[in-house]
Amino acid sequence: MLITLKIFGSMPAKSAYPLDIAQFRSEVFEHSNEVGGLPGWMFRGLLTYVDSQCVNGATSSSQDGMESRLKQACITARFAGGMVATDLEEGVTHVLVGHGKHRVKDLRKKISGFAGPLPRIVTANWVENSWREGTWLDEESESYRV
Repeated sequence: MLITLKIFGSMPAKSAYPLDIAQFRSEVFEHSNEVGGLPGWMFRGLLTYVDSQCVNGATSSSQDGMESRLKQACITARFAGGMVATDLEEGVTHVLVGHGKHRVKDLRKKISGFAGPLPRIVTANWVENSWREGTWLDEESESYRV
């Protein structure tokens, strides 16, 4: 115990170099394959755009519930290593939608013009069910049907 106190006592209180989170994550994944299986890393690589306009097509009582579910899905995705985009642009992997068939059609038109992989349009159910199962589920089974 005394040796441990001496060792820790001689260590500087703060690092001279700030921690680069992105670099730390890449180094962890580079050196360990087991980390990717942890729940906190499940949505790593996911870049989600949440289309809040889809909520606007719902009634006021269901609108509150849908907004809450979309927010919870975002929190879950971010907790599990995903990121949330502020704009629908190339590089987004998933578009999270609520109610509103007309809006989904507009979103599909917009993303069809993207060069490269097209984002999947999914509901909050996809995030919730994927989290519950501990793996990304097939997006087609949880996609928004028009």
